[in-house]
Amino acid sequence: MQLPNSVRPILAIGSVLLLQILVVDSISAQKMSQVLIAPYQNSNGFPWIASGPKWYAGEIVRFDARQLVLQSEGEQPQSFDAELVIGLRPHWESDRAAEADSFYRAGEYRQAVEKVPAALQSGIPLWQQQLLVVELVRGIEEVVSPRVAFLQYLKLAATQPPVMYYGDLPLCWTSREPDSALRDRAIEWVKDADEHARLMGASWLLLGPESQIAMHALQELRLSKNEAIAKLAVTQLWRISPPSETMQSLSNWRSYRDQLVLPIQLGPSEFLAERLFRIGQHDLALGEWSRIVAIHSEQPIRVARCREAIAKCLKQAGREADLEKLSHLFPKP
Repeated sequence: MQLPNSVRPILAIGSVLLLQILVVDSISAQKMSQVLIAPYQNSNGFPWIASGPKWYAGEIVRFDARQLVLQSEGEQPQSFDAELVIGLRPHWESDRAAEADSFYRAGEYRQAVEKVPAALQSGIPLWQQQLLVVELVRGIEEVVSPRVAFLQYLKLAATQPPVMYYGDLPLCWTSREPDSALRDRAIEWVKDADEHARLMGASWLLLGPESQIAMHALQELRLSKNEAIAKLAVTQLWRISPPSETMQSLSNWRSYRDQLVLPIQLGPSEFLAERLFRIGQHDLALGEWSRIVAIHSEQPIRVARCREAIAKCLKQAGREADLEKLSHLFPKP
């Protein structure tokens, strides 16, 4: 059975990333951090694919919202625009931080959530604290709720983090409805002076009774000086488009999505996948889910959800052979 055409362009992407992961494995024994860099080139529809993401190894001297500086032994420091950073494998500066991270990477999210608070007090630099808070946010969203996760995210936002972490705002990208506790807080957040809170509130209210308030907030946030928030607000507004208009908007949506910094492409891709599935465009939905699996390996929880969606879709269609092919193509880490 042939794989759907929508999945085939993903093959090259997945191959590049798998090769880069092998490179990281070969240097992991050294006492240094690894940084995954996406070489953006805005001349085509997939600007970050041109030469493939690449792992670099060295001591992270600086990593903030503007720049990452990496010092490799015997070499001049390398500087990268912070927008190009899409993954980190730190040499943790405390055993507590390393332990919390190990639980997270093993998929033991409850244990990770329990370990992170102490790790944050263990004297690690700010960029390592930010990464641990991101893992905390992801873990809490998975095992508790988006509402509680966002309370932790606000602490991260106060540190002016790199743009890669804006992909971890626990926004709603699907037709999922908020529970009563989340809805009540969203009504407060959408009126907040903090743009992160307004975006969060608007996202969870957009498809409910308070949709007009949410739409107004998102229209305002489109003009934010914070480029990540502005672009997330634009893509959140896609969700109010009628399903009947999906196919005529799809090309523009994809073009816009593909020009975003890679980590914040994830949410819009989740929207596209679910929307396409809901209107019966199952092959196109499979393409979007496969794309997420291929290029967002730094998001294991959300990648796992996509794997489940792919399996459900193919099983419903009686296409177990395709499911096996995709499992071989994108093996679980």
